[in-house]
Amino acid sequence: DGPYVLAPSAADRLLKLQVRIEPTPRLASGRMKVALAADHGGYELKKALQADPRSAQGHYRLGLVYLKTGQFSNAYQELSRSAELDPGILDAQLKLGEFLFLGRQWDKAQEKARLVLKKEPKNVEAHLLLGKTFAAARDFEKALWEINQALQLDPQRVESHLILGNVYLVKGDRELAESSYRQALKVKEDSVEARLAQLNVPPDFSVG
Repeated sequence: DGPYVLAPSAADRLLKLQVRIEPTPRLASGRMKVALAADHGGYELKKALQADPRSAQGHYRLGLVYLKTGQFSNAYQELSRSAELDPGILDAQLKLGEFLFLGRQWDKAQEKARLVLKKEPKNVEAHLLLGKTFAAARDFEKALWEINQALQLDPQRVESHLILGNVYLVKGDRELAESSYRQALKVKEDSVEARLAQLNVPPDFSVG
């Protein structure tokens, strides 16, 4: 019957696509380097891909351009092509995992996270993605374990504290959720996301 579907308000806290445009050490060709140096909405990359259509790096980079400009369908297609040509581009795998997570294809999102962790056991984003998929399927014990792994690897990452708080809130642990949001603010005092998360915690009507 598929995974357990969260109520919309709870799901909204978990289903958040985190897009990061990160440098990649190697490029496929000199032509691709030129394309990246003077990219205009992906135009140069598209030209480079016409000359080298099997460039996994080219499809990956074009996918990033589409992500940055909000063309998510095109981004998914390019990242998928990149991962097909070179499964070793782990950031493409992670971004595809986030797309699959947003589409509630949690088993497939888990596959992407596990693929990355097999290559990079200390990959924080992969632990977070895996934790979110477990939380979406109501397996909170595994979800909390994965997110805490991410926090051990990088305790100064605000996103990890926020996701931990969201999972606690969905789980019904209001106090632990608030504690996680406070910790996020200790890491970054001006975090708008952490402030909003605190404000969105429902009041505890059992008190008094």
